Amino acid sequence: MTIRIRSHAELEYSEALAYYIDEHTPQSAERFEREIDLALEAILQNPQLYSLIDFNVRAKSLKHFPYSILYSIEGEEIVVLAIAHQKRKPGYWRDRL
Repeated sequence: MTIRIRSHAELEYSEALAYYIDEHTPQSAERFEREIDLALEAILQNPQLYSLIDFNVRAKSLKHFPYSILYSIEGEEIVVLAIAHQKRKPGYWRDRL
């Protein structure tokens, strides 16, 4: 399987990373980046493991940051739809399906 990250999710990731650099510390940003990488690797290893939150969308929550990776499985590809802050309006990403 491969992972494809859609542009909206890339933007959310970049904005979150910038927030941790600007509002916290570069070390916080590095920890966030590392946790995203570990979560993507876990999804790749077992994509069916995480909770189904919508018709074909699953969510993997980060352990130490208030974000979830929302993704769908399309054939042999995992498509990341959002890197969603958990306080955002639920379902804001649905138009990305």
